[in-house]
Amino acid sequence: MFYLKAEGIDSEQRASWPLEFGQNLTLGRGQQCDLIVPWDTEISRTHAVVQAIDNNGGKLPAGPHLRVQKHDLARNGIFVDGESSDSAELRVGQRFVIGMTTFRMTDESPAAPHPEENVEEVTFSQAEIRATEFVDADRRIEVLSRLPAVILDSNEDRESYRRLVELLIAGIPRSDAVAVIEATVSEETGPEPTHSNLRSDSKRSQEDFRIIEEQHRRDTDRSLAPSQRLLESCFHKWQPIAHVWRTQDGQSADYTISAEVDWAFCLPLLDDQRSRSVLYVVGRTMAPWGEPLRGQSDLRPDIRFAELVADIHRSIRRLSRLERQSVGLRQFLPGPLLEAVGEDFDPAVLEPSECDVTVLFCDLRGFSRRAERESDRLPELLQQVSHALGIMTDAIVSNGGVTSDFLGDSALGFWGWPFRDPTSPVKACRAAMAIRKAFASGEIRGSDGAPFRVGIGIAHGRAVAGKIGTKEQSKITVFGPVVNLASRLEGLTKLTRVPVLIDEATAKVLRDASEADEMRLRRLATVIPYGTETPVELTELLPEVGNTGYLTDAELKVFESAVDAFTAGQWEDAYRLLHQLPADDLAQDFLSQQIVAAGRRAPADWDGVIRAPEK
Repeated sequence: MFYLKAEGIDSEQRASWPLEFGQNLTLGRGQQCDLIVPWDTEISRTHAVVQAIDNNGGKLPAGPHLRVQKHDLARNGIFVDGESSDSAELRVGQRFVIGMTTFRMTDESPAAPHPEENVEEVTFSQAEIRATEFVDADRRIEVLSRLPAVILDSNEDRESYRRLVELLIAGIPRSDAVAVIEATVSEETGPEPTHSNLRSDSKRSQEDFRIIEEQHRRDTDRSLAPSQRLLESCFHKWQPIAHVWRTQDGQSADYTISAEVDWAFCLPLLDDQRSRSVLYVVGRTMAPWGEPLRGQSDLRPDIRFAELVADIHRSIRRLSRLERQSVGLRQFLPGPLLEAVGEDFDPAVLEPSECDVTVLFCDLRGFSRRAERESDRLPELLQQVSHALGIMTDAIVSNGGVTSDFLGDSALGFWGWPFRDPTSPVKACRAAMAIRKAFASGEIRGSDGAPFRVGIGIAHGRAVAGKIGTKEQSKITVFGPVVNLASRLEGLTKLTRVPVLIDEATAKVLRDASEADEMRLRRLATVIPYGTETPVELTELLPEVGNTGYLTDAELKVFESAVDAFTAGQWEDAYRLLHQLPADDLAQDFLSQQIVAAGRRAPADWDGVIRAPEK
């Protein structure tokens, strides 16, 4: 197999691509190219076309070559041996330069089996590793002190692995190269990462192993060719294993890299669900031929150091992953709930379960008409709506609720999951009061200056809550009739002209709760929502008496007397009582309109229940 390698002036400016004979590949800085070199501004977006050819004659000797042709759009030339050219044919290993980047075609020689009589295989238990004393402590402590920052500052695994192997090169002076190598679990064995999933019959193909990242102490145009036997042994036993060998002068040894190294060890790094990875380190002891093989005594301190680095790497990655999970869950779950779940987060906690929940449904009033009027300013409108939804979400989460769906201009929150909470109706109503207060201030406005208004419905009952959805996509939400009831109550706030409506179950909990003194209740009417057959007793949620602009307790008693008269069919008495209330109380308008529309007389078939004409 042949590769085109690119090397910039900085150590991180490296790239390598496989080449196939006869295939034309574009090279440049642009994302449209086959071979992308993003770091060099002297390279054009599309700079050249390269092709690997198996030359059978011509100007160059027979064998593999690389043909390079400058693209018509390229600004700078292609330099070979210091001379600028528009095209060139190069031998394997010969270099060409564009800008500040050097390119060369290289071959990767696979590892050849090494003679069994020259190889010592040593397997190390955890007890043996821990019993080994550290050497060169100052250097290695300095390396370990840099490890947490290296991992946490890495945005992705590839960058983390690159920095990891660089630190290991620095911490193991005798090492010649360090690599992270991955083995992919075969599909037919299923997802469980058991050791048997990695075939141990010594017939694994080289393609099962993949070098994720490698680093060499000295500049070389050869890629690491790891020992197949050592990798298979490490992945099968899943513990540190070393190979030590000696090569006589003049003897060819393609084992691992070249005859210039005489040991290699491999140890576990990560064991994920679909793949596992190991650290692979090679180097030279510089011992002359004929001396006893000393794998245990020579390599044990290096293996212990690498094992410690691997342990720290695993721990920091786990903490980083937990932090990312926590950040993601924090968008849906309140802080106290996350603390209750704890650091040892079990995904099973999120599985759907049947429980008693309190559901809050909140909707922006008149949003559809506003969106039609401001169709030419949709991004600005979205920003305003997002701000409004953020206020709803903050109120839900700060009162211990879980945020679920955002349906355009509405938000859904619920309480009572994943842990049972008898006070969930009280918490939901406090969230509703916080939302009502925020929007009643008039500070949340659209681009036309008009304030946003909201309607809120709250219902309590049995439901299924948790991670609900399909195999491909799921979300934390709640499912059941209580969700529909909360939505219908929100819709009925338009009919009754009040901001917050709660169902009878929620009202009962609040009346019995001593900690709900800051909230008051007003019974409005019994209504059958549009499209349903079951009557619902509507109750308005009000703030405490101290809030100006709201009814006094005496006025609430007058209103409830009017409701009793209205329900009993005594509509003249109800009408008289309603007109004793302040004119700015819109709820009394709701009942008054019902009475006036029927000529102040209850129908002969009146049963005390209002049929809602629409949603």
